[in-house]
Amino acid sequence: MLQNSIYVRSCVTYDKTEQHIRNLKLIAPSTGSIVAFYITDKQWGLAVCIDKYDYKQSKYKKKAGENAEKQMTFW
Repeated sequence: MLQNSIYVRSCVTYDKTEQHIRNLKLIAPSTGSIVAFYITDKQWGLAVCIDKYDYKQSKYKKKAGENAEKQMTFW
């Protein structure tokens, strides 16, 4: 079985990034692998999001967002 999951953690400084990497190493399972990427704010800003117009108009989009909580913005 193959499973890919992506989790994002925002770290303001490189020291915080190193701290989270140390914590990941402590809780990592005995099998499998974890890959960590260091992405700068500029690199994140250059990301490309492909959004299909028809999906926004579909019945699935409306159902998914009907009861959703509002997200908080930190900065």
